[in-house]
Amino acid sequence: MPQEMLNILTLPLLFSTLAGLWIYRHRPEQRPQLLLSLCSLFVVSAYGYSQQPQPVLFGLLLTFMVMLCSLLLHHWDVLLLPVKRK
Repeated sequence: MPQEMLNILTLPLLFSTLAGLWIYRHRPEQRPQLLLSLCSLFVVSAYGYSQQPQPVLFGLLLTFMVMLCSLLLHHWDVLLLPVKRK
């Protein structure tokens, strides 16, 4: 039973990471919806970690958070780029 939460969250987090990176790269018009979905998945996964904390799940969430923060920062920079040119 201690690995139940890890088994539940591993594949969705890995799939959303790979699919999210692909969508972010190839469909810029869908970036806001994608980032909102990834943030929602992170919140749900963090709740799962709080219910059954495990070091492996923490590492997976940390990797997902780093990817999500880098996408959010890049999106922020892309949004502010036209303002910087003026």
